[in-house]
Amino acid sequence: YRANQSPTLTADLIGPHGETLPRFLRPGLHSGTLPKLFPKLRRAEQAHPRLEPWRSPPKYHEALHHVEESLRHFVERQFLFLLNQSRRWGPARVTAGEIDLAPSRIRMEVCCPELGSPGLMVSFEEQAGRLLAGAAAPDWLPKLTADQYQALTDALAGFYKLAGVDLVRPQIEACLGPKVFSYTVTAEGLLVWSGLHSGPDAVYPWAEGEVLRPRPLDGTGLDSYPPVPAAELLFPKVPVSWKDWVEVWEKDQEGQGVSRLALARGWVLLESRPMLVSAAATPVGP
Repeated sequence: YRANQSPTLTADLIGPHGETLPRFLRPGLHSGTLPKLFPKLRRAEQAHPRLEPWRSPPKYHEALHHVEESLRHFVERQFLFLLNQSRRWGPARVTAGEIDLAPSRIRMEVCCPELGSPGLMVSFEEQAGRLLAGAAAPDWLPKLTADQYQALTDALAGFYKLAGVDLVRPQIEACLGPKVFSYTVTAEGLLVWSGLHSGPDAVYPWAEGEVLRPRPLDGTGLDSYPPVPAAELLFPKVPVSWKDWVEVWEKDQEGQGVSRLALARGWVLLESRPMLVSAAATPVGP
């Protein structure tokens, strides 16, 4: 088994049929559990209009419940367990809260009574075949110690790797800069809006190579849009080895609190404001 294991953290198997998190959301012949379930549930409810929603054919509700339970076990095993065992995080216990499912999105809350409510909101969203992740805990951040913040971002970086994340929302916003009003992911690239025109201003094509350079769509200049290294925008471009991952938490247990996970130090993984989720353009800023 060890000889066949990938040397880096990759998408973990979550579902009972070997589904990864992207396979729950990404439409396809052998994937897209949620995009397939919700239309079936809607058609079943339309076929039985006199039934209350919770009394519609139970098999689809049961299937959604199985997905929710698989996700709950995943977040408990690969994220919350590490924080609850972490010496840097301390005694503040974290638990999995409500999990909200939609055809192309999963949102989950991480609760911690010591830090208050609402808790850490983590979102995964499929756009054009890519998995976007975001995490926001505006009420927590002012209360976290430096050690707690390091432990949380270390754990979140590995959790995103095991979830198969392609793009991280706060990192996108950090790369694009404050002049960008909104963005959305397409098969061609990342579309960006300044808010000064009715349509998108530019696209960052995925096929640009090591540096993604914006291409104008409205004939205007591109002074507001800097080129972005692919390794600062595309999460799979920055691997995390199992060796480094294990070493971080071994040092944590030894009381050596300084984070050694370069990804957690170099990327913006937490938003300081409430997270905005949209299936189309995603506003940036308050």
